[in-house]
Amino acid sequence: MNRLRNRLILIFLAATLVPLAVTMWYTTSLLKLTSFRHTADQVDTLSQSLLRTSKELYQRDSADLKAHARNGDLQPQKFSAAARDSWPEAVRSFAESQEPERFAHDEQEGNRLDYRSGMTAMSGYIPPA
Repeated sequence: MNRLRNRLILIFLAATLVPLAVTMWYTTSLLKLTSFRHTADQVDTLSQSLLRTSKELYQRDSADLKAHARNGDLQPQKFSAAARDSWPEAVRSFAESQEPERFAHDEQEGNRLDYRSGMTAMSGYIPPA
């Protein structure tokens, strides 16, 4: 009886492990043929390039908005200290931070860049690409 049990266990292991090993070998060979790793590297390179481009665009737009604000091309929105209770949360946060200036995207749509300096705030529209 013990021999029969051992034979059945051996047959079961052979019947399950051999096809599993063949499947793993075949899958590995297919992945090498499709150059999956090469494609993943290309996607990673592309995403890094896109990230770098978006940072450069943000810096350029920030510099342009700041220059327009300093040249007087934009109409500033001024917030008086007397009406502090009616300030938007973003302006209140900026005033409490003691930062000399801050750039921020519109929180709802993200197509507007705000420039806050002192107690004034100016906005510039970023057209969709």
